[in-house]
Amino acid sequence: MTDFTPVLRFVALSDVHYRDERSVERERMEKALRIANRQSLDALCVVGDFATGGSEAQFAAFKQTLDDGLRPGTRAILALASHEFMGGGPEPAQEKLRRVFNQEPDVHEVINGYHFISVSPSKGTEFQR
Repeated sequence: MTDFTPVLRFVALSDVHYRDERSVERERMEKALRIANRQSLDALCVVGDFATGGSEAQFAAFKQTLDDGLRPGTRAILALASHEFMGGGPEPAQEKLRRVFNQEPDVHEVINGYHFISVSPSKGTEFQR
């Protein structure tokens, strides 16, 4: 199949768990982006727990990795999860997501005709039934 042309290339991942200090988790994420970029990604979807304790430093470090590691034009879509809420709960985590990543907690993006929907829980670790 030499004439195959993909219409969408994306990576979905979770539980990266950045720490305040540089750690193996950061090294692994940087390596993953180097490998993924060989495919000219259209999107990177991170579905929670990119931070270990929800600190400002962890948000900023993950943002720096994305800024340094993603090719121009690759859309990063992030959702918050329980570990991001450890820095004070859902509202501070949502505010940090907006400020650091310029992204809303709930996202609907259409990329190359495909819909990506990311929903962050709003109740922290307590989910309604």
